Amino acid sequence: MNPPEYSVIPAGDEFEDLDLDVENSPTSSEINEKRWFAKNKNYAYKVVVRSKWLLFILGITICVIIAMSAAFILGTELGTLCQRLRDFRSSLFSPSTALYGVGLPEDKPLINFDITGGIDYEVAGKECYRDKRGRIQNTYITCVIGGRDTDPTIVRNMVLECTRYAVNARMGLVLPRVAIEGASGNVSVSYLFDEEHFKKALSEICPNTLVVDDILNIENLSNAIITPIADPVNIPSGRQKGTIPLETFQQDILKYLNATPSVENPGIVQLEVGTSGLKNGNDNMTLLATFGSLVRPRQDILVFASKILYQMKSKYKLKMDLSGSMPDKGTFAGAYLDGSGSSYEESSRVYLDMLRGLGERYEYLYTSSANYSAIDELRSEAQEVGITVLTRWDLLSDIEDIEYIEKSLSREHEILIDYLVMLRSGWFMGQGSSGFSVNVAAKRHRIAQHAGRMTWPKDEWSHLVGRIDQEIVERAWL
Repeated sequence: MNPPEYSVIPAGDEFEDLDLDVENSPTSSEINEKRWFAKNKNYAYKVVVRSKWLLFILGITICVIIAMSAAFILGTELGTLCQRLRDFRSSLFSPSTALYGVGLPEDKPLINFDITGGIDYEVAGKECYRDKRGRIQNTYITCVIGGRDTDPTIVRNMVLECTRYAVNARMGLVLPRVAIEGASGNVSVSYLFDEEHFKKALSEICPNTLVVDDILNIENLSNAIITPIADPVNIPSGRQKGTIPLETFQQDILKYLNATPSVENPGIVQLEVGTSGLKNGNDNMTLLATFGSLVRPRQDILVFASKILYQMKSKYKLKMDLSGSMPDKGTFAGAYLDGSGSSYEESSRVYLDMLRGLGERYEYLYTSSANYSAIDELRSEAQEVGITVLTRWDLLSDIEDIEYIEKSLSREHEILIDYLVMLRSGWFMGQGSSGFSVNVAAKRHRIAQHAGRMTWPKDEWSHLVGRIDQEIVERAWL
């Protein structure tokens, strides 16, 4: 495009006095070009500036659109994720659970392993005082529980026994300490069990039982009157046949303390709950189940047991109603193996013969044992008769789950996982001398809505072989 032509003012006489360099003056065309560029320089600048603003506004608009789209998509996904987390948290009954690598199918509820027929407050009220005037003020019971080789299902019974002592003595309860194999010193009950659930449930069943998390939390501890550690069986009471009459337990404890506790001088009674102690053979079954509901395995144990059962159901197409409380006949069988010498050989043979003689056919046998070679031998023998032996390791497929168990859980935790899985088996077989087996069978008997006691060694849900350990039976809680 050529610059437009402009007229040039001619130099006349009126400009004669001016000192002009005519020779070097620009030509008409040069002047026209300069004038055109001068005129359009402003215009070009405005165009560039306006273009930059347009590009800036366009960029902002695009960013806003992208951000809104991303927010919508992310919001939808976050909403779904939050709902899943809320559902998962609710199903675990506690907002404090955090477990890496563990999740349940979103459309399945967490199994309630502790169905005991509900809490009977009328029955519990006979044991739990409701009047604060009945409480012995400034006096606490604390217990050291278990031994280095104690089964965690028996430890559970001991925790409940300690709780019963505090309730019947009308005294405060310091959360028991547990002696566990492999743990350094005595550990809190939270090492195995759901501590928050215990405190909350106890406050509902026995509202006037004061629970202290740790003995160090007792006011004026330095001035406390502390008894030596004693076995409750040896505390004087004038009892007969080595039993512990709870109706006189308060007087016995106060006599043993031999002091009058006060705010300035609190009393602390130390009890050692071991392999012998309180027998509840004459207690009401509803009471045993109500107190039994206080202590349940901690949340990650419940989750792993649930995952195993869901995996078993989906992988092997088992007709299991995991939303209910009742075991399902004909789904899978459970077996506990001692794994020691002739005991293993005898029990494994009896187990397989027993399965073949049942009315329902069981193709899958979930097995628990500390002896993995014993499980391998049973697996080979069972395969010959068309039965598949399973363990927790066969049913936990996520590498995160396996790593969590290997790094964060002990043998005691694994026993509790198997305990929960066994509760849901269609048929259970164990050994009468095993605390694990006795507690599984007793709990299953109660879950099946039986009001009476189990007639050992078997009922329609379980069968224990060998001699029944009556000491374990008489101290079992449901």
